[in-house]
Amino acid sequence: MKKKTTSTYVLLTVAAVIMMIPIIWMILGSLEPIGELLSGRLIPNRFELHNYAAPFAAQPFGLYFFNSFFTTGSIVLCQVVTSAFAAYGILFTKARGRNVSFVLVMISLMIPIQAIFIPDYVILGAVHWINSYQALIIPFIGTGFGIFFLRQAFMGIPTALVEAMKVDGASHWTILTRLVLPNSKASLITLAILNGVFHYGYLFWPLLVTDTEQYRVIPIGLSYLAAAEHQITWNVIMAASVMSVAPVVAVFLWGQRYLLKGGVFSGIKG
Repeated sequence: MKKKTTSTYVLLTVAAVIMMIPIIWMILGSLEPIGELLSGRLIPNRFELHNYAAPFAAQPFGLYFFNSFFTTGSIVLCQVVTSAFAAYGILFTKARGRNVSFVLVMISLMIPIQAIFIPDYVILGAVHWINSYQALIIPFIGTGFGIFFLRQAFMGIPTALVEAMKVDGASHWTILTRLVLPNSKASLITLAILNGVFHYGYLFWPLLVTDTEQYRVIPIGLSYLAAAEHQITWNVIMAASVMSVAPVVAVFLWGQRYLLKGGVFSGIKG
């Protein structure tokens, strides 16, 4: 058994190193002069830190970072709140139609997001929200996946505890904030990380609903930087990519312990 465990760790380590090679190459390439990068040299003779300043000189990347952080943070906050309320209502209340609502939530998971782009765009155009923060945030404030995910997490909380709090006169708000949410912390953080990573790197919708630099986000900035290849060198593009990926890596390193717990739908602790 010990030999089998050791061989498993060795294989996983080798696989991890192989998957890290492109990332390591991107980091080293972002620090190389363009001549060394194009020659295929892996380790640079000298580091050029000004590669990290060049993207900000070429495009307003500071604004792009703000837009990405603001819109992604707003979407994640709204999705966690709306999903928690909906999941609690479906699972712990006796509201009429809650089972039908859950069926509709499950059906929504089967609808490709691309299928609703045109209706969303028409509605946003009708209220004059194209090229605005509202267009980047409002279509994503609710998610069927989030409702389903948190419902499964809340199922780990004993119904007897919920009923006992109701007998003691606790309101639904008290039960949700004092019992359900504190004991579903891992699942809430997991949902936030999964949605945050997705929307931070989402390109198509922001590209569709924005047409000025004021509302562009990081993926659009990177695509425009790569499109200007004849003016911007690849080491600068790699530097911009490293800066773009760094927040996602930081969030993952911080939240990885919650991802495992949230993945198994944690319930009452201690």
